[in-house]
Amino acid sequence: MVTAARIFGDQVGSTAPVFLAFLAVHVLAGLTAVTTGAIAALARKGSPRHIRAGRWYYRAITIVFATATVLAALRWRQDYHLFIIGAVAFTAATIGYQHRRHHRPGDTGHIAGMGIAYVAMLTAFYVDNGPHLPLWDHLPVFMFWLLPSAIGAPIITRAIIHARAERSGSPYIRQVSKGRSRSPFRCRNRYWIRKAESTFRSWPTSATAGPPGPGSPSFNYGPARDPERDHAVEPPGTPQGVGGQPGEHRHGQVGAPQVLGSLPGRRR
Repeated sequence: MVTAARIFGDQVGSTAPVFLAFLAVHVLAGLTAVTTGAIAALARKGSPRHIRAGRWYYRAITIVFATATVLAALRWRQDYHLFIIGAVAFTAATIGYQHRRHHRPGDTGHIAGMGIAYVAMLTAFYVDNGPHLPLWDHLPVFMFWLLPSAIGAPIITRAIIHARAERSGSPYIRQVSKGRSRSPFRCRNRYWIRKAESTFRSWPTSATAGPPGPGSPSFNYGPARDPERDHAVEPPGTPQGVGGQPGEHRHGQVGAPQVLGSLPGRRR
């Protein structure tokens, strides 16, 4: 027991074999949760690495809470607050895990749940071990409670804002997130191509109909009428269709390349 106290630099609350056994499992699960949580946060969302790390993170959080419950029950007066923090971490992780498992809309619940669980887990660690750690022992006690949240809250907020912007359909963010283009100029061109195609599809389809003349309604820059084609932009050089498949032009109508050639910044 003396050797263990020297290695970890902390006093163990009890020398009972049951307490030490649960404490060992608790420490291993905590290290696993910290590692897998960081991997899931840094991995690309939806990738196999992100999914595997997230599952192991939730399992580790569950074990941490179960062992913390037992340890707090053995020393309730000293460790009851650790049980409360563990309950918060497990509840938040469960909400975030179920949000993704049941394919609920949006990413806010998933990101917030998993992030709050990570912050709560670190808070419990520093509250219990901060006074015995180098440098941390010079901080006041309330810093052990506030510092993890002060660092984690902006990170969680930024992740939620980025996820919402990505889902809102912003042309630049959507193209960058999918790895299609990292150039804002190319993203703007794709955006105007989709808008022009949407406008041409809304024109009359009779053989004698042409582009709108004076007094006719202006271009419709609203949402595209065909969601599938709105996201499937043909590569440069491919004839843009009007009201049909690519390359299909109706008599008396102007194709997208002709109109786009007159847009500002577009080479003819």
